[in-house]
Amino acid sequence: MNPSMLNISPFSGSGSFPARSSPVSRIVLDCANGAAFKLGPELFRSLGAEVIAMGVSPDGRNINAGCGSLHLEGLQKRVVAEKSASRRGL
Repeated sequence: MNPSMLNISPFSGSGSFPARSSPVSRIVLDCANGAAFKLGPELFRSLGAEVIAMGVSPDGRNINAGCGSLHLEGLQKRVVAEKSASRRGL
């Protein structure tokens, strides 16, 4: 799916993250080499976040291989290394 086809206005009228006490500007996103490996990072970028994406090299057989919900260690280390305000897994 082309990210430009997404209608994000229902989520945030301005096309950016909603107002928060501490705004999210940088997130680490583990796409787990899955189907959303392109969509996920582009969606968060379109909402105004700086995205550090992991697990974005799917080959048809490596989904969740050493990443994703069963292997959070890499994501945890990357969040600390990048001084990220938030982390997400797809």
